[in-house]
Amino acid sequence: MVIEFLKAYGLLLALIGLIFALAATLISCVSKVKKLEKTVLELKKEFLDKIDEINRTLSEEQKKERRLLNESMSNLSQSVTRAVFSIKTENKKGE
Repeated sequence: MVIEFLKAYGLLLALIGLIFALAATLISCVSKVKKLEKTVLELKKEFLDKIDEINRTLSEEQKKERRLLNESMSNLSQSVTRAVFSIKTENKKGE
């Protein structure tokens, strides 16, 4: 009976040791997950900052392109107007 008690007591101690080992492993895993979450948040912030920078750059480039397009359209309009007046002037001279 004493031997059975010692076996049960030893088994109980082994289970308690296993529970503590599992708890330590769980704590370690939780710590690693928190570090990973922090790293992911930092990477997400860097990624979003980079996207914002790219969007600003694209926006500036689009503004430049619009300005150039407006200038080109204005120049084209002036050229067409001059050509039309030139043709009208030549037609009046020919009459």
